[in-house]
Amino acid sequence: MLPLERADRILRDFASRTGVRSTGDGARRYLWTDAHAVDAWLRLHAATGQRKHLDRASALADLVHGTLGRHRADDPDRRGWISGLPEEEGVRHPTAGGLRIGKRLPERAADAPFDERLEWERDGQYFHYLTQWMRALARLALATGDSRRSAQAVELARTAAGAFIHRTSQERGLSISWKMSIDLTRPLVPTMGLHDPIDGLLAFASARHAHHEVAGVPAALDEPIELLRAICATAESFGTIDPLGLGCLLLIAEEWIDLAARGGLDADGVLHRVLADAHRGLDVLCSTRWLDEPPARRLAFRELGLSRGLRALPAMAVMLRSHPGRFGTGAAQAALAARLAEMRRFEPIAGQLEELWRGDAAQASGAWTDHLDINAVSLAASLARTPPQAAEPEACSFRPIGPVSSPARDGPG
Repeated sequence: MLPLERADRILRDFASRTGVRSTGDGARRYLWTDAHAVDAWLRLHAATGQRKHLDRASALADLVHGTLGRHRADDPDRRGWISGLPEEEGVRHPTAGGLRIGKRLPERAADAPFDERLEWERDGQYFHYLTQWMRALARLALATGDSRRSAQAVELARTAAGAFIHRTSQERGLSISWKMSIDLTRPLVPTMGLHDPIDGLLAFASARHAHHEVAGVPAALDEPIELLRAICATAESFGTIDPLGLGCLLLIAEEWIDLAARGGLDADGVLHRVLADAHRGLDVLCSTRWLDEPPARRLAFRELGLSRGLRALPAMAVMLRSHPGRFGTGAAQAALAARLAEMRRFEPIAGQLEELWRGDAAQASGAWTDHLDINAVSLAASLARTPPQAAEPEACSFRPIGPVSSPARDGPG
């Protein structure tokens, strides 16, 4: 079966299981998973031209807004849109109050003690999940020409900027809360995630660009974009050896190169730092022989996040060649091209990971079944990026180029 056919089958099962089509459980929503399902369907539509993929992406977006844009069904005190808007206005502005994560447990009460282990299972709003949904809406707007979607992405970005970006002491300047309460009135985890500022910068810029392209009017996001750029400029490193974190860095680099090629965001030194940090992290990660670990001791969605990022490397190289002059000086563009050429030796890992996690043995393990939806969608999203004539998985050799840190938080919480 070809990769696109596999992706289609996986997403059909996900759609049936979670109520996007048929009689599945429509309340089984999780923002990270759904954002990447939208992206996968849009890529299948772009590759095949089949309208069904676009229709399912649109249906899922509406389902997410109607579920995660509202208070939980088990909330004893609150009903309706988390924005507090009346019903009809909430329908018109479903992202005005942000979107819930979709965690199994209710959010922590204001007077409850903090429990780090339990916090991972509690609902709320994550900055780095909202950014994924902004991207999904921006891409959906570009694919459909529907300015409602880009307006929803912009509205979500403005809400997130107002709630999550804050000033600390005068010495420390700006920061981003990692997790907020459902109503965005109090931080649940006030510290900043490693990739939150760079992730936010690109997601906000993508929302701004998509709205300009589709609606033909500017989006009021310049101020938060500059705030995020300022935070990025002071960050010591974006480096990580977490597979998902590395995959996210590569996808951020792809998004930046794509926006620069289309005039949506200037390339600067931070883009070079993102690729350099991703390069170092890949070298260090692959020196640990992590691929030799049995599947039962690994997390599929984290590894498949890496495979998605590795699948983006060829597209980055093509965009650089196709848009000379959009990436700074000739020397700067040559440096980016050289970096990408060197990093492409890691590409075969994507095929190895897809081959492993689509196998019956790996999918029979608890590591797969315990996180079925996010694992399945992550596999589909990676397969949807596979080139039509993808080579068979092959072994790679790696040469470590230096140490890199491993932060506590790099992706789904």
